[in-house]
Amino acid sequence: MATISGTAGDIREHNSGNSIAEIREWSLDFSHSIIDVSSFSDIWNENIAGIRSVTGSFSGILSDDSDYTTIENALLNGSTYVIRCLLYFGVHFSGTVLITGNNPSVSYDGVTQTTFNFTGNGQIIDNW
Repeated sequence: MATISGTAGDIREHNSGNSIAEIREWSLDFSHSIIDVSSFSDIWNENIAGIRSVTGSFSGILSDDSDYTTIENALLNGSTYVIRCLLYFGVHFSGTVLITGNNPSVSYDGVTQTTFNFTGNGQIIDNW
């Protein structure tokens, strides 16, 4: 199996297709709740899968790119944002998210960086 280079990764505003400038990494965490369906006679828990969810983040060098303003406005206004997280050459995840946090940081000997956190708002689609 071939190793996939991270240099082909990207994160984009889904509707415009524009890359968000200076992003260096992103992550997604898919999960689902567990519903206990055990009854009195069971001696082991019985569970079924519940509602699915996704959270994630993307981070990079903070720039004056207009996409940063759009993302920050989505956070401040509680509005949704549609993203596409590219793994490599066309393979991606896309969907609507709520931006839940922004964590800018700066050091005297480095560049200003930021991390945006988000949670899914509905289904995230993949095109494997």
